Amino acid sequence: MPLGVVLEPVFFNCAIPFAEQRSETLADVGRSTKARVEAVYGTQQIGAGKADVYTLDDFLGPAQCAALMTLIDGACNPSALFDAEAFQGYRTSDSCNLSPYEPVVRQIDLALSGLLGIDPKHGEALQGQRYREGQQFKSHADFFYIDQPYWLDEKGRGGQRSWTAMIYLDAPEAGGATAFPHLGIQVSPKAGRLLAWNNMAEDGSPNSWTTHEGCPVEKGVKHIVTKWYRELPWS
Repeated sequence: MPLGVVLEPVFFNCAIPFAEQRSETLADVGRSTKARVEAVYGTQQIGAGKADVYTLDDFLGPAQCAALMTLIDGACNPSALFDAEAFQGYRTSDSCNLSPYEPVVRQIDLALSGLLGIDPKHGEALQGQRYREGQQFKSHADFFYIDQPYWLDEKGRGGQRSWTAMIYLDAPEAGGATAFPHLGIQVSPKAGRLLAWNNMAEDGSPNSWTTHEGCPVEKGVKHIVTKWYRELPWS
């Protein structure tokens, strides 16, 4: 996939029960990463006991945030979906995959892998996202639905996603929270704040409690970077 092309799955009802998609490898990653994250001073668990969701403030400093926002503003294009025709208006932000050869991107990749304890080879390209006023990403899940046509390609690129790590680079004047509607929680943007969650349940199957949305920005602009990790090395 070209570096500048960003495709995201959207929320489907999977015909294959999640219980039949259990992976012991993903269950092991979930347990080990959960233990590492909870051992970090300042980490807050907000998953309401139904999902492993955490926040950690000041994960990035102002200079790193500014450098990443400059890269995003210089490379963003309208965000894409796997099924854009059927879901017009579902995701209205701008996105780009950031080059791993940029020093600040390399720093973030290593910092996230160090925190989560996941081999960097399992991480997708760091994605930059920009939301202007009125832009949003409606309710969706980050894990893949294995009964969808895109799964054949994604299975060969590293398989199912395990953890998501998102970092806010700034905060709009109003709106732009990340909401987990099934959990009844919202996370407000704050420069440098990390939001991380396991897309799998304890048994290594997709966890529908992690369904989330990027709420509309009401005033100002929001920048974030997101890193997804796979069950196998990503290619």
